[in-house]
Amino acid sequence: MGGKDNRVPVNLNWQGVNNLPDNEIRTIIRGADELIHAGGRNLLCSILKGSKEKKVLELGLDKSPAYGFYSHLPRPDIMRKIDWVIHRGYLEITYDWRMPLLVYSETGWEIERDTYSDELLQQLRNMLDMIDGHELEKLNTYLDALDISQRTNRAYSEDPKNEASEKDARKIIVETSGAVRKKEYGQEFKDTISKEFTLFREIFSLINSLKDRDRTLIFLLIDKIIQTDDTRFIPVLKYWQKVDFKKVQARLKNAVTSLKVKEGV
Repeated sequence: MGGKDNRVPVNLNWQGVNNLPDNEIRTIIRGADELIHAGGRNLLCSILKGSKEKKVLELGLDKSPAYGFYSHLPRPDIMRKIDWVIHRGYLEITYDWRMPLLVYSETGWEIERDTYSDELLQQLRNMLDMIDGHELEKLNTYLDALDISQRTNRAYSEDPKNEASEKDARKIIVETSGAVRKKEYGQEFKDTISKEFTLFREIFSLINSLKDRDRTLIFLLIDKIIQTDDTRFIPVLKYWQKVDFKKVQARLKNAVTSLKVKEGV
């Protein structure tokens, strides 16, 4: 028999669910994020229920923002809401050999991208609220010094006899406390700056975790940062620029420029 004949059947049942408010649709879609191409309806139901079952805890699904949202409802009621969301085309079912797995539809991903980018923006804002302006300025100066060092080293490599370039390079090397000064900023740079700026470790960790996320999500988050007009984001964006891919770096550079204009720099 072929693979399709062995597939676990999916029988949707949204009986009694004629509509859902926007916040419930968004929460169900948000809860599916960790399950895309990896889990199905039953596991999503467990997340929304706030289940303590072993699989949920082992996979860290209790950390989902949607965890326990429907803790007050019985599982059959939750499942009907999930099935309604699938029926309405926000989520879809795909198969990995026999097993049915959840995926986002185009509409569902558009909603999730908006929800998740708002969530990330709020996390960054909350972290920035814990850091005073003096520390932000120190980080900003540090990152600017790295950029100057990079440009100076490049000029010196092109003209080794230029004593002024050599002097400037040595000065910046001391000021930047031995941080990596090269085009690609790898793990050594991340470790160094985390030691220098311990108050920013949570921000650095969050930024580092975004590197492999969907590009459209990242671009939307950057656009939302610009829309805040909050210049506290400038040093954060400068750090981010150094650890992400070139296409994202270009978008981040534009974001820094936009916020500087609003600051009047």
